[in-house]
Amino acid sequence: MTKRLQSTCLESDIEIALVDKGFFRSPNLPRSEWNAVPENLKPIVRRLLPLIDEEKARWEGDKLIVPNAVASQFPESIASALGLPSPAPVFVDISFIGTIAKDPCVQVDWKDTNYQTIAPQRTGLLIKWGNRIGRLQGPLHALIDAIDRFNDVAFDALSLRVERWNEVSTALATVNPNVDNVDGYTKSLTVFQAGSFALDVRGVGDRIDDFMPVLMHRGKAKSLEDNAPTLDLDVPPGAQEPLVARFNQFERI
Repeated sequence: MTKRLQSTCLESDIEIALVDKGFFRSPNLPRSEWNAVPENLKPIVRRLLPLIDEEKARWEGDKLIVPNAVASQFPESIASALGLPSPAPVFVDISFIGTIAKDPCVQVDWKDTNYQTIAPQRTGLLIKWGNRIGRLQGPLHALIDAIDRFNDVAFDALSLRVERWNEVSTALATVNPNVDNVDGYTKSLTVFQAGSFALDVRGVGDRIDDFMPVLMHRGKAKSLEDNAPTLDLDVPPGAQEPLVARFNQFERI
């Protein structure tokens, strides 16, 4: 018998089952078997089972159900052991349209690493575009989820819109801890998933006047426990020094 953990991404949760891949249909093993997993799975199980006592996960039959808000923060070591895809190499352009009181909308434009616009299909943490598949990590997942929830009530009661807008503000503060507040719809920004790197871009018309880089510390980028922040920009030769100097003006958080 060869045991392994297998996960399924749903809209609100991920289902985790212990299966025996020696069987043709890989039947789910009873939860009692979770205490007798092979050595290579013991560190993963030791991280997962305490989530139940912490009320961050629950059993449904022999499957462990973990909300996406929790699963999106899994480090790569756990995500990989669960069979989840690698972090999606994507970024999003976020635009705030209208006002809270009139015709509100938060527009999200997805792009791949070639700066090509994509239209991914999302199921919880999982996104698919073309023949590619990846997962959303903590900060970006929380932000996209909050935006979707806000847009869902764009034409409902103002009090509900304000409540959901507060969720967006909180998610933005997680992506960019330097954001003290999000005042109405005054900002547009680009969020890169890789390395939890974000650029707060402020411009007039088509001309960018200034930018404030934000490199998130591991403690702030809660989804990336074992993925240190990285700066990976495609900058033409000769233009790197001024850019680096601009970044060095800001203290890493």
